[in-house]
Formats: sequence, structure tokens, C-alpha cells
Amino acid sequence: MAAKAKIKLIGIEQTQKRFIELPISKSLSNRALVLSYLNKNNIDDLAISTANDSQLLKNILKNELVESEINVEDAGTVARFTLALCAVDDKTRLIYGTERMNQRPMVPLINALTQLGARVECLNKEGFLPVKITGTLAPSNHVEIDSKNSSQFLSALLLIAPKLPDPFTIELSSEIASNPSVDMTIKCLKQFGFDIRESQKSIVISKIDELKLNKQKLEEGDWSAAIYPLLINRLINANNHTETKEQTEITITNLVKNSYQGDSIVNTILSKLGLELSYHKNGLGVTQISSVDSCIEMNLSKNPDLAQPIICYLAANKYLGNISGLHTLKYKETNRLLALKKELEKIGAVIEIDDDSLNILGYETGLEKGVFKTYNDHRMAMSLAFLQITHPEFEIENPNVVNKSFPNYWEILKSMGLQYQLTTD
Repeated sequence: MAAKAKIKLIGIEQTQKRFIELPISKSLSNRALVLSYLNKNNIDDLAISTANDSQLLKNILKNELVESEINVEDAGTVARFTLALCAVDDKTRLIYGTERMNQRPMVPLINALTQLGARVECLNKEGFLPVKITGTLAPSNHVEIDSKNSSQFLSALLLIAPKLPDPFTIELSSEIASNPSVDMTIKCLKQFGFDIRESQKSIVISKIDELKLNKQKLEEGDWSAAIYPLLINRLINANNHTETKEQTEITITNLVKNSYQGDSIVNTILSKLGLELSYHKNGLGVTQISSVDSCIEMNLSKNPDLAQPIICYLAANKYLGNISGLHTLKYKETNRLLALKKELEKIGAVIEIDDDSLNILGYETGLEKGVFKTYNDHRMAMSLAFLQITHPEFEIENPNVVNKSFPNYWEILKSMGLQYQLTTD
């Protein structure tokens, strides 16, 4: 049995100024890879994220689409985009993933791809991987999709536009989950010369121009990663027990203000925590400008990937909170609502969850030391790092799981003054 790695915070060195460069957005990278591949561009010419998900997708596009079996591992986005790609050619392929990936529902996308003309056979359970899929070279010119549980189903359909009839219509049977992700996909399509007409009930896609690619727009830093160093910076300063009380200030150098990414709305969200982002010539920083409400209320239905860091930040500060709009979290790398409840209860947080929300009702006496579980979820590991600042006797298991989206996460935190010890059992 392989040794289990854990990481422990053993000290904080107060620093003055640090400049941080985030990974390229994996969401933008994944969309750029698919569109470049379908437009017969050399995907090696793209600067893409170093995240495991993007590197896996690139490898599939370069090598595995010619194979009869494709392993999408634990990558939900990669699974959905790959399924859609395989629906628009005439090969037969087996697509499968990890045990957890095979438990994540695919029904809306499978139904839509079947309407296109693809033949999809679910090998274990209807609506789930593994599947055997045979594509079609003459797809239908319209489909209907239920996108309430994942915007990635709709994004997967949008991204195969270069292989679909022109114009192509997607009929929407429900409200779109996490609209910003779909908006990002549409903006990327426009970069590749497509016209998109949207209404509440449909999306119509037409090709109008040759490729007009602005690579800079597709290679910006990851806004969903930005929240981690920004909030940790505030926690370091709030827990500064040195005599000088010297403040640590960070500047993120590769974020774009008018970004395609939905999580660039983070400034609005952080304002509820009394924080404000500040743009200057060197990049982006964050300052504490006000106190916070006695109970913080947020609806994160359009930005669910920000839920874990925000909830762990609240718990680290012993704030009360009611965070809603979280109905998609149970379908992620783990059931994130249940995982958060279990781990926060270790430090004494009183947590109540339902299908859509997590409430922090108060705090009791928790454990003095222990191990935080990550459930093989990159965002759990990154968010639990917040709690180590206020509960330094806790270790975090499987720290390398951050490679899925933020491979140099721990190195970034070290540059901010956090000192770690890595152990194995």
C-alpha cells in the first residue's frame, strides 16, 4: 500500500510584498483546446494551464481520440467535452473514468447526443459512465437539453459547433446552472468566428467569420484560483501575533479585469466579507475596508466553485453564515456539502446542510489536533489550508490532489510566508 502524504503548517514568516502569478485558467484552456482542435489548429501552439485536467484533455486530443478506449480519469469537464467530441464522428469508443467519475450523472448530455444521432450505450448504469459511443457524421440541426444540474452539458454541445449544421439550435428545457460558465463558452466561440443568438428558450449558433483568435484572452490567469491567496493573505494578517504587526501584501500579476471568466465577479462576493480588490499598474491586491455582518448570507448558484474557500474562510474567522445556491456541489469530485460539514465539525463548527445550502450556526469546542480529509477533491485541499492558519495542529491529507487545478498551490503559499512540513505514514 502506498504511503499516505500529509502536509502541516509549522510556521508563518511575516513578509512585506509578494508578487504572485496564478496558473492559466483551466476553464479557458479546456475550451480553447477543443475549439482549436476542431478548427484544425496546432494545439501545441496554445499556452495552456498546467492543471491536470487541461493536460489530460490535450493528451486525449493529440493521441487518444484515435484509440478505441479513452480514460477521462476524475475530470468532469474532460468527460463531458470528450463525449460530445466523440458524438460527431463515425468511430466507436469506450469512455470511462475513476470510480467517482463513473458516479457523476451524464443523463442530460447523453440524451442530447442521442438526439444528434449518436448511439450511446451505458455499460453499467443508465446515464453514467462507462459508455460505448458511436458518433455520426450527419448530426441533427437541433437538440433539446436539460441543463439545470451542470452548465458543462450545455458547454459541451456549444463547443462542437464546428462539426454541427449551420445554423444549429439548442432548445433549453430548464434554467441554466451556473450561467457564467456558459457565458464564457459563448465568448470563446465568438473568438472563433461564431455568432450566438440567445433567448430564454434557445441558443442559435451560426458561423460568420474566419478565425479571429485573441490568444491573450484565452491565456489569462485563473480567477477561481485567485480567491485562495487573496483570502489567505487576509487570514495571515488577521492572525499576525508579531510585535511589529507588519502586514503581508500580495499582488496578483496575471488577472484581467474584463475577463471572460465568471469567477471574476469575486470582487462583489468579497465585499460581503468586508474586502475590496484594488487594481494598480502591477496587478491586483486586496484590502480589508469594513467589518462584516453578524451572519453572512450569500447565494453562489452562479459561482459554485467559490463555495468551499468562502465557507472555510468563514469558519477560520468563526463567522456565522448562510451560503445557498449549492445544489450542484453534491455532483462534484465528492459530495462537497457533506465533506465540508464533516471537516468543519472537527474544529467545532455547528453545521446544517440541505440539498441547496450550508449554514454555520455557531461554534463549540473542537479537536485540538487531527487530520483533515480531502476526499480526493482539489478544492477541499486548497480550502482546508485556511483552517490550518487558525488550527495549526491539524494536518491535511493528500496535498498533491491540488494538481488537478493549481499544481503550484503550496509553493505559492510558501512564497506568502507559510512554512510547511510534508510527512508520510
